[in-house]
Amino acid sequence: HDALPIFLVPVDRHANVFVSDDGQQAIYFFPKAGKLGTANVAVQGATNLTSVLATPDGRKILVSDCGFEAARPYRRAPSGKYKPRDCFGVGTKALIGGAVDDRMNVLTPIDSASGLVSVSSPFGGIIFETPDERHASITSVTLNGNGSIAYVADHHNESVYAFKRPAQGWLVGHPRLLATYRGFADLDIIA
Repeated sequence: HDALPIFLVPVDRHANVFVSDDGQQAIYFFPKAGKLGTANVAVQGATNLTSVLATPDGRKILVSDCGFEAARPYRRAPSGKYKPRDCFGVGTKALIGGAVDDRMNVLTPIDSASGLVSVSSPFGGIIFETPDERHASITSVTLNGNGSIAYVADHHNESVYAFKRPAQGWLVGHPRLLATYRGFADLDIIA
């Protein structure tokens, strides 16, 4: 069919897979990856659909169907259908290379801004810098299982930085650098 390429394939902690398909204007949900079955439509009729993120618990998905620098959360209802919520601003053009935790904190590299990471949510946002802010080329961010550590890929320095979530949450305070992992060649998106 005429579908465009798949841009991002998030998996929640229950091995459910979410696929964005701009050509079909849909988000598909594949329960329990690895088992044979058909896709369920989680979202239909979403325009400008470039990416999707799933919270680790799988109860919410975040879709970039609100235009540039915005995302729409969808929450799974008891019926299993995903219901849309109001759009909110994010610090990047799309969600590609980003991560989201169960509290809907979205961490993304900032397009055209060296060494910066955006944390956005329906409740506000902050920006934090990485080491070598002037020259860093942040390509992606991923979170550990409980969202307490962010791993940030820096293509320019061929490094991955581990940041600890502030005690009060991602939107309060400045994340603390825990470690720098070096020696990656052509580092791009990490997951």
